[in-house]
Parts: sequence; C-alpha cells; structure tokens
Amino acid sequence: MKVKRGIVVGVACAVLLRPSSSAQEPTPPSKKSPSSSLFSSSSSSLASGTLFAPGPEGSRNLVVVGRYLAADDTRLPLAAALLARGAARLRAGGNPDPWAEVLLGETAERLAGRAGAPPEGVTFAAHFDPKLGRTVRAYDGEAFRLVLADVPADATGTLLELRERALAGALRSRFPLPGQTLVAKWEETVAWLTFAEAVRSPRVADGVARHLERAAPDLARLLLAAGRTDDLSALDRRLTNASERLEALEPDPAKARRLRNAARAVRRLRGSGTAPFPQEVWLTLGPAASIVRIEGEIGNLALVVASGPDAPESATSRRFLHAPLLPVPGTLELTADRRAVTWLEAETPTRLARVAFAVDGSGPVTVTDRDNRAGSSSRRKSSRPPRRTGR
Repeated sequence: MKVKRGIVVGVACAVLLRPSSSAQEPTPPSKKSPSSSLFSSSSSSLASGTLFAPGPEGSRNLVVVGRYLAADDTRLPLAAALLARGAARLRAGGNPDPWAEVLLGETAERLAGRAGAPPEGVTFAAHFDPKLGRTVRAYDGEAFRLVLADVPADATGTLLELRERALAGALRSRFPLPGQTLVAKWEETVAWLTFAEAVRSPRVADGVARHLERAAPDLARLLLAAGRTDDLSALDRRLTNASERLEALEPDPAKARRLRNAARAVRRLRGSGTAPFPQEVWLTLGPAASIVRIEGEIGNLALVVASGPDAPESATSRRFLHAPLLPVPGTLELTADRRAVTWLEAETPTRLARVAFAVDGSGPVTVTDRDNRAGSSSRRKSSRPPRRTGR
C-alpha cells in the first residue's frame, strides 16, 4: 500500500507541474508485472485531473499532498508549490484554510535558504547580512499575514495555536536578521517580548524564548552603551517576568532555563542601575586627595587618576591610565591593597570580564576575587571620602 501511495503521489505531482498547454501522450502499458496495470490506471485517472480537479476537494488534495512532501527536505520546492496552489484555490473559492496557509509559510521559510527560483505563489525578500557580507533570502510572510487577518485575536483551541504560529512567522519575516542598531534591536526585542507576555501555546512559546534569548542581551548592551539605564532596568523587569511566564508553559526544564539565563545576563549588564560613566573611587584623602575615575563618552572613555574636587589649583593633576570600552555600572573599585583599580567590562552581551590596572600607571595587573573589596555584582553608592574625626 505504501508503494502504491508513493507512486500515486509522484504521478500527481508530475501532473500538477506539467504545463497545461503541453500535449499529453498516452503511456503504453507495461507487461513486466500484473501490478503495472494498477499503476497505469492510477496514472491515467490522475492525468485526467480528477485528483486535483477544480473545487474544494481538489484544492484540499493539493494541500494534503503538499503536507506529505514537506516532511522530506529534498522535496521542499515541490511541497511549497503544491501548498501555495492549494491554499490560493481555497481562498479564491471563498474557503480559506488557515492551517494550509500556516503550513505554506513554514515550508517557504525552510525553502528560502536554498538556491533556485521560488515556486509560483511564494515570494522571497532579499536582505543584506553584514556578518556574512552577502545578501540572503527570507520568506516575505504573506501567508502568515493572511491568517492573522482571518483568525480573530480571541480565538481558542486549535485556532488559537494556528494564530500564534502565524504571529510568530510574521515576526520572523519582519525581523529576518538580527538588528544592528539600537533602534532596530529595540523594535525587534520589544516585538518578541510583547508576544512572550501573551503567548499561550507551548509549541510557539519555545520559539519565542529562543528569539528573546538572542535579542534581549544584545539590546541590553546597546542600552548600556547609550547610557539609557532606565530603559535597561525596564527591560530587566519585563524579561524576568516573561521568563517566569514561559517557564510555566515549557515542560522541558533545560529549554525553560534558556530565557532565565538571558534575563540574568541583562541583570548583570545593568549592574547597580546607575550610569556606566562617569564612575569614581577615592584613592587618597587629605588636602591633596586623588580620585580614580572612568570619564568621557562611549568610544572615547578614559581611566584617569585625578585630583579631588577640593584640591588647590596649584596641586591639580590628571594622569591617563587606560581606555575602557564599556564598564558595567557600579563595578569600579579599588583592590584591598589600594594599588590597583578594577571594574567589569561588558565584552559581549553575555560575557563580562574583570579588568584591573595599577594606579601607578605601570599597566594591567591580575587580580582575584580575594583582591577585591566587594563582589562584582554588589550595589555600590558613589564613593566619597570618609568623614574625618579628631584633629
């Protein structure tokens, strides 16, 4: 029976993709086996167009065969062509099928990365990928948008999951590549975060968590660089709440932890919640007190040893030590022996590195946690000289 099904599907696809204007020559019957008459009769019935005849039944047969072929990666172009034709015929006949159009969109997404012209009814958009240095293709998301227009937002049951799959697909087509600028990354992350706060289907929630896992730490680092600490704190709160919500939908603990780890990375970038620069600590006290400070603007930061604000003009000084890249707020501190200053550098969205420089200007030094006066993630107020007592 499986053999017969495979042959029927193969012949059906050949008939579907044959140009309507081409002449159809009869196939001579085979004399190799008795079963050949069965196959030839199936072929002739398919060639007459009965399987895919105009009307709802023929259109649904296109969708059924397309779904069958979509399970085989080697037949994706043919599967997408069948699904596109079947979904278009159903819609033209006044019987749109959201399930068929969601399946069409998801199949087209898988096909976009392959070479070759798109099937009729499927459109790919070109996008330049700066990481690869070339143009890549992505599905334009038309099938997903049609489903969102047809299925109401208050749908339940199977329709709810179909709508959420369509919404996820529409977001993937809207953001086919990770945003590179603050505005682009903000729009991408907020769109996925808003979806995460409402999604109810476990199958869809997993994909939402994976997108947020990548996008949110990138946005957090850009916000830190821009000095937008209030937005960074708001992102921290919303992402933490969303991670807890999605964990309740995800039965796999390993998958559930992914977004929680992303929320933790955002919280570490936030640090004390203050501005990442300027940061300062008092190095010495007295009339000629000196301060170690990170000052400047992003892209032009400087670690300096400078005179305190109350130092007389004749005693003012400023010595450059290093050029930090992106310090985490509230992490600048002196080592226990006061010979070096350390801070956390946001090297990547998910990796922080502790950097230490000698205050005498001799260069970088190696420190351990025991050398620090406080933990890297502790909340610290801006350092001030201690109150002097006695004479």
